Amino acid sequence: KMRQLQEELDKRKEMLKKMGEEIEKSGDAGENRLSLYQKKNNLTVQLNQADRLIEAKEEQSSLQKKLEFTTGRYLKARENYLPVKEAYEREFRLFLDTQAGILAEGLEEGMACPVCGSVHHPALAEKCGEEISKESVDQKKAAADEAEKKVRNCSAMAGSLKEQLEQLKKKAEQMEKDAGYHLEDAERVKERLQKEIRNCGEELKKAEEALVQREKLVKAEEQKKAEQLQVEQLLHEQEKKMAEAQAQKSSAREILCQILGKMEKDE
Repeated sequence: KMRQLQEELDKRKEMLKKMGEEIEKSGDAGENRLSLYQKKNNLTVQLNQADRLIEAKEEQSSLQKKLEFTTGRYLKARENYLPVKEAYEREFRLFLDTQAGILAEGLEEGMACPVCGSVHHPALAEKCGEEISKESVDQKKAAADEAEKKVRNCSAMAGSLKEQLEQLKKKAEQMEKDAGYHLEDAERVKERLQKEIRNCGEELKKAEEALVQREKLVKAEEQKKAEQLQVEQLLHEQEKKMAEAQAQKSSAREILCQILGKMEKDE
């Protein structure tokens, strides 16, 4: 039984040695996992930065298109406004000329003009052959005012969009400076970061599995050490019993020798 216990103890010592080596190899599993977590977080921050740059690029493109469209509307509105304005001004002049002609019909030398107050009239205005009504003039003026309003609105809208675009460009320039690359490279950078994050995630998964395995090994090692301690105690008890038995055997032999010696003397 002593031999069996010793063999069992030797096996357990060898097993514990191997387990200790495995635990030592996985000793940096926790640090490795923490490092990978930090790396993934940093990559995620960079990915969010790339997303913001892409959004800025898309917003800038959208504003540029709106500006071009609004500028086109302004040019078209201005083009439409000029003939409407000229038509109003022409009709307004004709109306005034007509009014002047009508007023001149009743003027005589020495009579004060109701317009300028002069009593001398060397060149009286002639009545226009085309009758122009005030209602027609008002309509032309309303059309001209409406066309002018549209031109002003389109101009103001284009100006506002241009200002927004300039502000966005300045913001994008600062974002490019912070990121270390241009808007045009954001998509490529995003793809690279997504790939790195996926790879980091796979490594992190392996690191977590390694950490779990290490914890299992540590628990198993503790259990094996407890079992080894029990075997050592049993072996110690057996050795103690054998020593006691050996002592008793030696003592009995000594007593027997003494008895035999005494018997020889008595004979």
